[in-house]
Amino acid sequence: MIIKNVVRKVRCDMPNCKNIADFKVEKSGFFRSVGLNLCNCCINELYSEIGKIVVPKSPENIFNKKIKVTKEVKGEK
Repeated sequence: MIIKNVVRKVRCDMPNCKNIADFKVEKSGFFRSVGLNLCNCCINELYSEIGKIVVPKSPENIFNKKIKVTKEVKGEK
């Protein structure tokens, strides 16, 4: 997925929003003109709502790797 700045004046695609879109969300593999136009207010609200559902995975570091290796050696899951 790609998020780009909107060059032309386009309305936000969210219902009941009459602001001008600032960003366009596109998915590769589709036509260039297809995408979701969002204003700054709507994209911030979407970001906060996604944050309630999706929790980022912890990066693999020395401490996590040591615990994982210890469990594998002991045969635990």
